[in-house]
Amino acid sequence: MDINILNGNYLLSSSQDNIGIYYLHGLAKHYPLIFNISNVKGIRTVQWYPIDNGIFTTSGVQNKVEIWDTTRQKSVESYTFEYPINSHNISRISSNNPLIAVATNRICLIDMLSGSQLQTLIGGHKSEVKLIRWSNLYHYLIVSADDKKMILWDIRRGKRFLHSIDIRPYNHSKPWVQGLEFGKDCHKIGMLNSDGKLYTYDLLNINTESNAINFDNIIGKDQEKLLKRFIIADNSYIVPLKNKIIKYKVDNDAFKEFKNAHFGDITNCIAHPINDGIFYTSSLDASILEWSIQNIY
Repeated sequence: MDINILNGNYLLSSSQDNIGIYYLHGLAKHYPLIFNISNVKGIRTVQWYPIDNGIFTTSGVQNKVEIWDTTRQKSVESYTFEYPINSHNISRISSNNPLIAVATNRICLIDMLSGSQLQTLIGGHKSEVKLIRWSNLYHYLIVSADDKKMILWDIRRGKRFLHSIDIRPYNHSKPWVQGLEFGKDCHKIGMLNSDGKLYTYDLLNINTESNAINFDNIIGKDQEKLLKRFIIADNSYIVPLKNKIIKYKVDNDAFKEFKNAHFGDITNCIAHPINDGIFYTSSLDASILEWSIQNIY
């Protein structure tokens, strides 16, 4: 899922074989479907173009990043790669020329204005790249891969990553990174591992790791290989696990488990880009729900 940042009115969502756009100001919280595209396959990531609601992007197992025209409801440009694409993320740093970072067998940057693959970031990972996220303020990019590392890049340097964090020393079971997110302060990084631990790092002092928040008592074996979105907001972490929402409030070291959030496993969790404290979840039960972070407690 993704919500456009220009006015926050439109939610973009997809399954593996269809794309839908919903208007978020529907009556009685019933979000009307504006349109649905069904002739697609294997989508893993969808995202709005930051400065124009008339454009959105998709990527997935078809080895393509595709640019879509919202009005015409069709793909107008595509970038083909050698391997399937695990995720992509569009930079919101420059309003004039956003770059698309692509996680495939390596890290690639696409310049949407010139229509070219601008740069490939070499080094750091020794295996397939899984997750990729831009900071919303700095020129920083965080990346994880199957080699159980998180790599921090400053793309202005290009040829050498800034920092590498190997999560294996923290746990002998050799966990891997399931989720990576930047906080709204733009320098806090959250890293959720398959052993159920969530670590926090700060770009201002990347060598200092916070105490791990331990979710291992509620992560099942069937969840270990699933990539996860979570939210860092309001001094809290919102983490979806199966059909539940877990809220961890940092200042009082407290958990709040919201049971039966959905009838099926939660597939995505995103914060509203404009309305602080509001977030959305989607699920295998084919529903999208709106939540208030404050009202969970």
